[in-house]
Amino acid sequence: MPFQSIYPFCASVGILIGAIGVAVVDPANPAQYPVLGPKIAVTILGGAIMFVSVVLWSLEGNEGYHIHLNEDGSIKDDAGHAPAGH
Repeated sequence: MPFQSIYPFCASVGILIGAIGVAVVDPANPAQYPVLGPKIAVTILGGAIMFVSVVLWSLEGNEGYHIHLNEDGSIKDDAGHAPAGH
């Protein structure tokens, strides 16, 4: 079973912020913002959040586990036998 991680959620929030920057934020007046307007700033911020989240997610250890089954489909215990009551 997979390990539950917060990083996929953080990456999706970064993608959402970047998409809002591309689709919703209006371009600014170049005279008011000569270098970096709010549209590109929000888009870059979303991309940075997504990038950092994916990198941290890739560095996170895989703490999930695998369920081993017997030939009849019952779950094996640590010694390789079916648990009592199953």
